[in-house]
Amino acid sequence: MPGIRYGASQTTALSRFHGAGVRGRARTRWMRALLEGLGLVACSVLCALSCACQEREPSQAVEPKPTSDKGADVPTLVGVLRQSDPERRGAALRALSGLGPAAKEATPAIIQVLGDTRPASRVSGGPPFHITVRQQAVWTLCEIGEDVVPPLIEALRHEDEGIRVGAAMALGGSLTFRPKGAIPALIEALSDPSDNVASQAAFALAAMGSDAEAAVPPLAKLASSAKPDLRHAAAWALGAVGQPAMAVLADLLSNGDTRTRVTAAAAFERMAHAKDDTGWLAPAVPPLAQALSHEDPALRAQAAKALEKIGLPAAPAVPPLIAALSDGVEEVRLAAAAALEGIGPGAKDAVPALTRMVSSEKGLLRRRAMWALGHIAEAAAPAVPVLVEALRSNDPDDRWSAASALGGIGRAAKHALPALEAALSDREQKVRSFAVSAIGDVSPDRRAACSAIVGCLGDSHRDVREAAARALGFLGADAKAAVPALRRALKDDDELVRFWATRSLEEIGKALAKDSAGSTRKPEDSDPQPREE
Repeated sequence: MPGIRYGASQTTALSRFHGAGVRGRARTRWMRALLEGLGLVACSVLCALSCACQEREPSQAVEPKPTSDKGADVPTLVGVLRQSDPERRGAALRALSGLGPAAKEATPAIIQVLGDTRPASRVSGGPPFHITVRQQAVWTLCEIGEDVVPPLIEALRHEDEGIRVGAAMALGGSLTFRPKGAIPALIEALSDPSDNVASQAAFALAAMGSDAEAAVPPLAKLASSAKPDLRHAAAWALGAVGQPAMAVLADLLSNGDTRTRVTAAAAFERMAHAKDDTGWLAPAVPPLAQALSHEDPALRAQAAKALEKIGLPAAPAVPPLIAALSDGVEEVRLAAAAALEGIGPGAKDAVPALTRMVSSEKGLLRRRAMWALGHIAEAAAPAVPVLVEALRSNDPDDRWSAASALGGIGRAAKHALPALEAALSDREQKVRSFAVSAIGDVSPDRRAACSAIVGCLGDSHRDVREAAARALGFLGADAKAAVPALRRALKDDDELVRFWATRSLEEIGKALAKDSAGSTRKPEDSDPQPREE
């Protein structure tokens, strides 16, 4: 924004924001990462917020001159908003944003600039991109708070299309409150003659989540539109509504265009991720399984990702997931292996195919197959010889992944104990850490496991010592011999080692007390509580 100058009457209002210290490359990059990750309505809102991260030219700096009454700045800033210069509008909006609820009286003036899509500022610190007046206005309205909701609802019926678009964006853009009272007006806006307004209304309803259940029928109607952008927006919103939209999303996944199908599959992924119990998503499994054979690789990969999050209830999709392990697109193969990992014990039929992947693939694909075998658990016992071989790989990531998988298989992998004990001397600390944990899970003799693990409390790396301290607690009374070493670990330099040493001593103590209940064992024999030596 070179060349901008502020008059004396505007300096106080604008300086409060510019003097707040919200600038710098690090924060700009942080915001850019959020923008790339979130997208849609949140992208617009965070894009406006990222204005606060822009680096300013030395000639533009304004020294902060705080006033005792924040509201006194508002009329001045409203006057700037009424000027036509987009950069001055942006500066005024940023200042109003800093005032928060005290800028309430500026709401009508801010709404009037929601139709201005000209650049208000440029964010630096990476590939440049511009923030529009509308985006900054949306963020400012969200910062003012819930008092802006009634005028925004009214603005949804404004004659200016741009203002209607901006009003919908603002109603769906708050990170601090949900304007549930706007839901009926947003449902009405789904029928707006402007596609942009209807799309933004759908995204705003998505921000309401399950509170927008009443929007499912009109969103379903919008999802059947002949216009791809409207179908996409409707599918996204239906996914945000959640369970009440299940049947509609399943139909879109089976019968929609490719982009809408991908959006529907992503919706199921988000729905599964939001709840621990995913059994209610079982009706989504057949259309997701069918999508694994679709011609579009993006849809195949997204369907697999959704099945991964659904987990064990997605077991009926194991056969097509096994077929997807041979897909010609690596992203699909990776997603299929991850889905089998998520399904866990229900994917036991995939053990032969995953074992072949461990033998034939390299890099992340090989490791994904190993992780899946570990989650399938004891049914993956036939893969133990191949995993033992991987434990000797030149790639340290393969070695720790193999140790992790063997630990997941548990006592069915007991024949891998010699290889795991040898891995306690591996040059890579991560391999040693996973080997420590795996020995406790694999060994049928818990006292022998204690003997193998206890020496790792003296390892040179804190992660290995932490893994050893944690693993000993799971051995219960059979780790009694480790009590002296665990007490010494209470003085370890690392706080996590001390934490797990304390927890393990408590667990061992409880187990010994339980074993000695009703016996004549001396109290001190069953009292390895944390104490200084």
